Amino acid sequence: EQTLELTMFDLDRNVMRQFYNGSSNPDAPNAPDAKNLPTTGAEATKLSGIAKLIPGSVVDSHLFSPCGYSCNGLKDGTYFTIHITPEPQCSFVSFETNLPVKCYDSLLALLLETFKPGNFCMSLFVDDRSPSVCSQKSMSWKYKGFKANWQSYQHFGSYNVTAGHFTAANQVAPSNPDEDHEAVQVEVSKFSSQ
Repeated sequence: EQTLELTMFDLDRNVMRQFYNGSSNPDAPNAPDAKNLPTTGAEATKLSGIAKLIPGSVVDSHLFSPCGYSCNGLKDGTYFTIHITPEPQCSFVSFETNLPVKCYDSLLALLLETFKPGNFCMSLFVDDRSPSVCSQKSMSWKYKGFKANWQSYQHFGSYNVTAGHFTAANQVAPSNPDEDHEAVQVEVSKFSSQ
């Protein structure tokens, strides 16, 4: 078994426009002009390019009102799932799949082109029976237009995981995750000692 998880933030506003419901209240906060907006999950799936991510998948999708999107896709015993919050102050897309491939680079390139994030976190979990035997070697971990802020590889018995955080080359990287981790550890220690 193997699982790719991708969480994207600071998404392109024009891309996120596709996840506002055209039949909703046009006076909703941050709602774009309803002209040419989808009114169903199926329309948003096609318009956004999600239908092309894993061709041949059966996709069950929902477009929320006034905005937001969620879908589950199935193909040959594998799955993918996507959840989208399009509001500009908190834009977010999550993607997960267990598609059994040796390398996810082409899928990841398509995801980045489809959603155009400002930054993203990614993890790949792989067990020793997976087509991708090593999570660290099954992807390039270098993506055009993005710089790596950090990457970590861990091996746990019969499975391993690689995770990383990437920022668009034209954006400022977030604070050092090790510093953030230390701050969280201090807070957890204070809480658990009470």
